[in-house]
Amino acid sequence: MVIGSIGLFDIDHDSDSCEIGYSLGSRWWGKGYATEAVEAVLDYAFRELYAHRVQATYHPYNIGSKRVLEKCGMKYEGVMRDAQRNPDGSFSNLIICARLSSD
Repeated sequence: MVIGSIGLFDIDHDSDSCEIGYSLGSRWWGKGYATEAVEAVLDYAFRELYAHRVQATYHPYNIGSKRVLEKCGMKYEGVMRDAQRNPDGSFSNLIICARLSSD
């Protein structure tokens, strides 16, 4: 049974950076699965891909993702205004955070 997904994308070997993205079914929220998965993928990015920087974005109202990323050592960097177009044509802000290999 699949309960979610996680992966790295926008892998840029010139700048040694990438972005992490994940989703988890609501039935499994609050059980530590997302934190465990993010930590494992961050470890892979830094140890196997030799990434210098891994970033992530989340919606300002998504407190669960904020907490997961904070627990995994991601640092708040700012707000990307109207960074995502929604299905209804409106736009949403996204919060951007990152972790460096030196963190």
